[in-house]
Amino acid sequence: MRKVRKRIQTAVCLVVCLAVAWLAFLRVTALVQRKDSLEKYQPFYEQKEDFDVLLIGTSHMINGVFPMELWADYGIVSYNFGGHDNQPATTYWVLQNALQYTNPKMVVLDVFGAASQSKASDDLSYLHLSTDSMPFSEVKVKMLQDILPEYGNITDFLFDFSLYHNRWNELEERDFFPNITREKGAESRINVGEPQVSARVGMQERFEDESLGKEYIEKIVALCQERGIEILLVNLPFPASVEKQRNANSVYPIAEKYGVSYVNYLYQDGIVNYDTDVYDSDAHLNPSGARKVTRDLGRILSEEYHMPDHRQDEKYAGWWEDYEAYLEFKAEKLKEQNLKEYLMMLSDDDYDCYLYLPRGLSWDETGIFQKLLGNIAEINEADLTGTDAVYLSLKRSDRASFQSGKKEIPREILQRLEKETDDILTAVVVDSKNGTIVDETGFDEKKRRDPA
Repeated sequence: MRKVRKRIQTAVCLVVCLAVAWLAFLRVTALVQRKDSLEKYQPFYEQKEDFDVLLIGTSHMINGVFPMELWADYGIVSYNFGGHDNQPATTYWVLQNALQYTNPKMVVLDVFGAASQSKASDDLSYLHLSTDSMPFSEVKVKMLQDILPEYGNITDFLFDFSLYHNRWNELEERDFFPNITREKGAESRINVGEPQVSARVGMQERFEDESLGKEYIEKIVALCQERGIEILLVNLPFPASVEKQRNANSVYPIAEKYGVSYVNYLYQDGIVNYDTDVYDSDAHLNPSGARKVTRDLGRILSEEYHMPDHRQDEKYAGWWEDYEAYLEFKAEKLKEQNLKEYLMMLSDDDYDCYLYLPRGLSWDETGIFQKLLGNIAEINEADLTGTDAVYLSLKRSDRASFQSGKKEIPREILQRLEKETDDILTAVVVDSKNGTIVDETGFDEKKRRDPA
């Protein structure tokens, strides 16, 4: 009897030790793993309620459509699954994985990679962004079996401790306290780029060759139709070369074949202004451009696809808390910028702003600062020229109204603007809904002045 009891005790101790060792291994694995995938996707996996819209595709999508703006303007519950340099094959499997955890009414697919002959980015860190946070599943195994034979080691993606175990010397605060996205998977890419604009080609000029990109775009469309999910194909706006315009035009036959809509924003005039709305010369939108595209896409989803408005739905009440966190995130980013990017970020319906230019406006031969001010509200250029001081009241809450002169500025704001400084511009930014001050600063030689 004693031998039996001892054997049982030994077995129990062994099981407990193995369990503790396994838990310790999982904790160490989580610690050394890169955090960008966790930071991007954790809110998706944590939400119990279904998402109505999944936004999928490349970095054009991750930088170009903001789910929290869709929520505030239309009550649309969405998540941005766009990934840097995601090829359509990768996107297909990202969607397959997502559909295990939510039942969307709608998928919006960015088709930028239509001409791709690859299944994954040459930079496998981008594939890790899409896969590291994916729970182990049959879909994940099939994804890696499909994509990785040509590109990398499946073990590094299924059991990434083998890849990250030597990161001990790289650990930082973010590894212990991850910066979970407040943008529902999107990514604000902040800069004002100088666009390289090519001549527009006709819609009939197309990339005609077969490609893996087009093959997997068709697979994504077919998957959605099999599941009863609406799908909208989009090519988001950017300063596209002639070659990239032709690549985008090659998607029209796919849309026609499957009877789905395709919005090619390269032919949609009046949505964005490349002078103020791009991050770089030939690829991505900055937050000003993304908000404009998001507003138009939200209109399409609401009016043409009748996506529900959940703003009064108690099941999604937590999204208002998430939106407040998103507003704090935007304010934090605003306060980090120098003058050019600061003015770009003021093109935002959440902000009203008051500006004081002590010596008028004559900063740049390219006229970019005048354009950025005009991007906030329609401004009379005559009010900006000369050497006299300029006072501007720019109201996004009134859909981009503009007024100049001291009398248009509240007294308490005016006192803040007219402090004795050597700044070339002083700004007070207020919340357009409740009037609270979001930021108050000045810029000396186009760089933000540290608060006194």
